[in-house]
Amino acid sequence: MPISLALPIFLRLAAALVFVVAVIVAGVMNRSIMMVPLLAGAATLTQWLLARIAPGPMASLQSSLGGAPQGPVPLNRLGGRFIAGVFGYGLLFILTVFISALFKETELERILTRTDLSILAIATGLAILLSLLNAHFGSKQVAGMMGDLEATFADMQRQQEREEAFTVEGEMIDPEDQRS
Repeated sequence: MPISLALPIFLRLAAALVFVVAVIVAGVMNRSIMMVPLLAGAATLTQWLLARIAPGPMASLQSSLGGAPQGPVPLNRLGGRFIAGVFGYGLLFILTVFISALFKETELERILTRTDLSILAIATGLAILLSLLNAHFGSKQVAGMMGDLEATFADMQRQQEREEAFTVEGEMIDPEDQRS
């Protein structure tokens, strides 16, 4: 797969994995358990906000084809995503803390500190940057593909105009001969 096709896929995947890495880092550093809902909320709101600011390549493709693009998920339906994020990130956090407890003494922080807020800010900023790059490269790729498609159709139409109408091969039977 050429890198131009894989780049938006990798950027989208990296934007989602940023928060997973942040949860693992928080677990290894024995940060507060409050990092789990904070990171889940930041991930949910970041994806929702970016869907409003910079629609993905599929929205660009739908608008190029003349269809009405689907809007982002309404704000009142984000609760399910948040709960799934808290559950998944919580399991990952607990697993990371248990594994790190095998190698060192583990005591979780009881309050949020600047370190926690730094992890949260860095993860959110990096996810926003990667998502904006994904939207830019994806839209550029969709525009290029649509341009190629239009050029191909234009070439087909020009080629069809240059050719003679068409020829039907077969036997011609006069309708009067058929009646007799």
